Amino acid sequence: MDRKHLVEEMKKKILFRCKDEEQFYLYLYLSLIEEYDDNFPAPAGVSFTETYLPKITYGNIEELLEKAEAKGIERSRAFMELIKHELMHLINLHPIRAASYLKRRRIIPTDDVLNVMNMIADSICNRYIDKKFVDSVGGVEPDATNRTFEEIADEFFANAEKIVLSGGDSGQGNDTDTNGNSGGVGQENGGNKNNSKKKGRGNGKGRKGKNNGNNGGGNSQGQNNGNVSGGGGLSPNDMDRKLIRELVSNPDPNAIREIEKQIQDSVRNLIEKVEKAIGNIPGEIKEIISKWRKCEFFKIEDENVLFTAFQNIERMFVDVSPIARYPAVLPVYRPYSGSTILIIVDTSGSMSSEELEYGFYVIKRLSQKNKILVLQVDTEIKGRAIEIERWRFPDKLEVKGRGGTDFSCLSDLKNYIPATERENIKSVVIFTDGHVVAFPNTNPLPSAAWFGITTDAIPSGPKWIGWHRLVKVESD
Repeated sequence: MDRKHLVEEMKKKILFRCKDEEQFYLYLYLSLIEEYDDNFPAPAGVSFTETYLPKITYGNIEELLEKAEAKGIERSRAFMELIKHELMHLINLHPIRAASYLKRRRIIPTDDVLNVMNMIADSICNRYIDKKFVDSVGGVEPDATNRTFEEIADEFFANAEKIVLSGGDSGQGNDTDTNGNSGGVGQENGGNKNNSKKKGRGNGKGRKGKNNGNNGGGNSQGQNNGNVSGGGGLSPNDMDRKLIRELVSNPDPNAIREIEKQIQDSVRNLIEKVEKAIGNIPGEIKEIISKWRKCEFFKIEDENVLFTAFQNIERMFVDVSPIARYPAVLPVYRPYSGSTILIIVDTSGSMSSEELEYGFYVIKRLSQKNKILVLQVDTEIKGRAIEIERWRFPDKLEVKGRGGTDFSCLSDLKNYIPATERENIKSVVIFTDGHVVAFPNTNPLPSAAWFGITTDAIPSGPKWIGWHRLVKVESD
């Protein structure tokens, strides 16, 4: 029997054999778009189409059903539990939450990191399915602490080896170059620091069929203290890694929120349709949905003012225009090039990495042809200005969160800027939370236009700094 016929046979059986409390999962499952992929690295997985409609992909489900059957679990029952597991990934929004988590903490989504994220997500999904089935296929041990996905990840990465790499290009690599490293979700049972081993047991072949190594055979050293454990038989790589990597590597922090909003709407619409069809939905599903976070987007108020300054656009009015009729007057913009932008980052404030990253993204987007220098300041200037060439902010940037900032040290600003750049700086942008106790008495770079971007209060300071708020706007 080929795979498609096997799936259709399983559908017929669960239609007649599923329990009353499983009707919701059955109808939700039957509402998904389906595809078959011989190279899919898991028995099945839920992801999204290009328009973010939920879909299920079938891989080698035969092996999983055989494992469960060998342990005394009827094949249609095993199939139903597998489907419930995958639907829980969907309802918990695990792919988008994994991407959001890694992006916020600036963790590069390597194969090992994604294995861990998948394992954490599995431990949550397995709370809701038959423990006997999980054990029969060597699945991840269900998390019994009722913690969130992010809380479990926080504990793991707090105890893991230093894999948080600030700055740089995240999301390097893709699903075509795993080279045998995308092993099964493995054991994370380290009692000793530096001694936990991750032993995968999956045999996935990589999404594009190029993963030909011993999948999951190697050891991955870490410092996990052993709160997430399990084998890889259930779903070693069933989260959409391509989507996660694309989102983490996107330079615009708002992009991930826009997709999260589309995915939330898509999943919510599907659930509402199922609810209308069967009359109700399980309490655990209502609880999960109630905890979905509202999508908030970053926005810098009066961004056009920054654009004008960064581009050195001089606004003029003329009486004659090829498209204007007398006495109409149209504005004409004349751009200049070759200027440098200096960014001053308040590292003692409480700006989050996401807020800073969005601010840097906006500046890079508005000033793609400009050179950008960065200085870090709290009560003193932290070293000489460095030039950045990437979308992300500098590797060594670290926000301490100590509170009030003394910008009076900026009076010596020129000493920290390369001599060849001092006269070329046309715009200075300050990133701060607004809690500034002092500024220089005089403008240290009077030839430049000064702007401040604040996430909280607009500080009382010199008039030569024009302030803009970086705010979060909640989606409709």
